[in-house]
Amino acid sequence: MRAMPSGSTSSRTTSPVLVDGVVAAGYAVSRKKDVATLEIEPYHKLSRGEVREVEDEGERFVRFMEDDAGRYEVVVAKFVA
Repeated sequence: MRAMPSGSTSSRTTSPVLVDGVVAAGYAVSRKKDVATLEIEPYHKLSRGEVREVEDEGERFVRFMEDDAGRYEVVVAKFVA
């Protein structure tokens, strides 16, 4: 996974997530009190391995983006055609 920050200061901006060099999802970072959440919305069905990869990299990414949060969550939505 490679998250591509949009450069916007809005926390609800959807930015692309690359999986193996292909745009596979969009993401948004949100914060409620002490909890930072990375929400990922796939643009197509991801394999289990791809979901694990996105979750693992997403955990590191949200910790970097919201380093002062007390708790971190990564939520990968199910793809619905």
